[in-house]
Amino acid sequence: MLTPDGYQLIVSPRPGLAHHLLLPGPAPPAVRAPLAAQPLFDAWHPQRLASTLAFWRYAQNPRVTRAPPMRAPRPTGRTLESTFMLWALDLAAAGASGREVAAALWGAVPVDWSDSPMRAQVRRLLATGGRLANGGYRALLRR
Repeated sequence: MLTPDGYQLIVSPRPGLAHHLLLPGPAPPAVRAPLAAQPLFDAWHPQRLASTLAFWRYAQNPRVTRAPPMRAPRPTGRTLESTFMLWALDLAAAGASGREVAAALWGAVPVDWSDSPMRAQVRRLLATGGRLANGGYRALLRR
């Protein structure tokens, strides 16, 4: 980034750590150009020397640590039911029948659809999802 004092380079190897380098001139130095630290001798000289030393140590041994991998949360019965509910609502809103919703959710649909427990489950998912979508979600937020 170009500043009135020169070209400022910010090296941030990880969150919370940033090295600000002020390079003289309006452009960055050429690739592989040797650089020398010249901290100003003013009231901030001790802090500038400490910062220069910290950057020099980083440049000698850049320990870029990766954040620990986050494990995906395991689905519970409630999250799976909510997922199926939203999926069923989306399919119904797109014009799918109850039988088509069941086929999308579980794959196989029983031949005797009118007497199937799967039909009751699809109806329950659609009814509960409809109630939640029409303002019932507020009850979930109060808990």
